[in-house]
Amino acid sequence: MVVYMTRQRALKAGFTHHGSYHGIPMWMGGIDGVPIVCAKVVALEYMVSAFHFIEKHIGKLGYGRPIFRFKIGRQIDDTIS
Repeated sequence: MVVYMTRQRALKAGFTHHGSYHGIPMWMGGIDGVPIVCAKVVALEYMVSAFHFIEKHIGKLGYGRPIFRFKIGRQIDDTIS
């Protein structure tokens, strides 16, 4: 079982940037189009799902649009081996 997605795997999967979601380290891609995101540590995907669920239901309660706390970080450097 893969516990951590390496930089090389992230690049092969189409991710282009480091990022975070409510402080959870993420790989991010599709910045200019359809975004793709994935937690760097597999176990944290459950937290991402939980935060997404909470935000979805806060939006349904009439507090406005869901607020997705994604932060785009630096581009993944593919020159380091």
